[in-house]
Amino acid sequence: MMKNILPKIKNRYTAIALVSMGCLSLINSCTKLDETVYSSITAESFFKTREEVIANYIRPFSHIVGSYQYRIWHLNTLTTDETSMPYKDGTPPADGGDQIVGFHWHTWTKDDGEIKNTWDALYRGVGYTNATITNMQGIDFEKLRVGLDKQAVLADLKVYRAWYYFMIMDMFGNVPIIEKVGDPLYPPTAERKDVFAYIEKEILENMDKLQDKGAANTYGHMTKAVAWALLAKLYLNAEIYTGKLTESGLQPGTSRWDDCVKYCDKVLNYTGGGGYQLDANWNDPFKIKNELSKENIFVVIYDTTYATEMRWNYKNLHAEHQKTYGFGFTPTNRAMTHNNFYKLFGNTDKRQQQWLVGPQFAADGVTPLKCLTGAQKGKPLVLDPLFVNAPGDTATMLTAKEFHGARNVKYEFQKGSKISQMSNDAPVFRLADIYLMKAEALMRKNGGAASEDVVTLVNNMRARDFAANDPLGKYTTSTLTLDELLNERAREFAWEGWRRNDLVRFSKFTSGTWWDKKPSAAWRVVFPIPAASISINPNLKQNPGY
Repeated sequence: MMKNILPKIKNRYTAIALVSMGCLSLINSCTKLDETVYSSITAESFFKTREEVIANYIRPFSHIVGSYQYRIWHLNTLTTDETSMPYKDGTPPADGGDQIVGFHWHTWTKDDGEIKNTWDALYRGVGYTNATITNMQGIDFEKLRVGLDKQAVLADLKVYRAWYYFMIMDMFGNVPIIEKVGDPLYPPTAERKDVFAYIEKEILENMDKLQDKGAANTYGHMTKAVAWALLAKLYLNAEIYTGKLTESGLQPGTSRWDDCVKYCDKVLNYTGGGGYQLDANWNDPFKIKNELSKENIFVVIYDTTYATEMRWNYKNLHAEHQKTYGFGFTPTNRAMTHNNFYKLFGNTDKRQQQWLVGPQFAADGVTPLKCLTGAQKGKPLVLDPLFVNAPGDTATMLTAKEFHGARNVKYEFQKGSKISQMSNDAPVFRLADIYLMKAEALMRKNGGAASEDVVTLVNNMRARDFAANDPLGKYTTSTLTLDELLNERAREFAWEGWRRNDLVRFSKFTSGTWWDKKPSAAWRVVFPIPAASISINPNLKQNPGY
């Protein structure tokens, strides 16, 4: 099966003047708008062929690859109990230095460059999508023989923009809503509940126009099932998103549990294109060829040539693992998982296989890998998931050693790869998430208690993770509490970018304590609007507390 056309075309056609939020409040160099124009490509002169139309159509989808597994993942994962990038033997993390450490401690500020870069990337994606929607509306698809349904294309783009706004709203709270490039010039901040309503409206108005799973060129695009999954996630967090942000924390809004269940059921009962099924193995959705997965509903497409920046092989592994996998590059040993998070995985849970721990060996399975820095230099590399490798060892964000922490290998690595890029697509929505979202919504409707139907639902989802006769593989109505469901989400979606979203919904993001992290201010449930962006757009309003 070939991947969608999206990453297979090097798009060099698009010339978009982003004068909306994608420019004014994001790109500092765009504040001077009277530059001399030496050449230009206008919509009237450009969209003359099928190829030009398709190049413009796929531009917004290609933009996300540079930030989804990088900056967006950083904000949603490095701020949680799931993982971190600490100093290693005194060497700071290369992805942002002390700002990355500040993510773990919840000490980020409105001036942090990594937060601004994420804001920029997200709104730039909105800008590309807005420009493409505007361009597409004036094109005669039949005359140019584009071979695509215009209404389906526009619906795809609008629901895709809604997904962008979902991420922006989730991370930043009160944010501007922009539908046209440069209109208005200085977009005002909308309340979070209004952004929620806008996202909901966009999906509901366009989901029936989307194509079914399996239609040509829908992989990595918004299909009907993707729209339903996004609605389910929106409604699962409705109480958060319709609430009010204050310096004392979040004042909850209106819950939408029934609506969450409704759209989970639409995915679960869906038969278009064969519907969706749980893959046979827990790690099938993360294989190199995971476009073959029966479980993945929506993915961000990656490719070692056309859609780069999937680099877990480079960021997660120790430098010595080059000898294990036969890489033509040297991994950087940046990201590790905390001891408290690792403890959530039982010894009989097959999902524990996603962690590299203990003595590490070269490809022959015999030759020990060695430590390269500090007092342990030259000694065997033994990855310590619990930070107790030797008496007297300490492990904080500033004093961790190169061997501290489990390394995640959830995504299959290509042995012998010569470059630090991967072709595994990044799942955004999986069928497993639909199972657990429905279970949570039903439990919350029932005062937090699990019914037999809920227990069956969750047990069916995790049956592949345990031996058939393993008593630890099945919950009962007494053992499946809401806290345990949160733990189960941690096990199932480790390193997939949902942990911050889950902890906020369970009121444990700022109040929680984990490795080298104390409780933080309640207003940190959202990130600050970057100060540099506010300085450009006077209509932007800062979030409470910042």
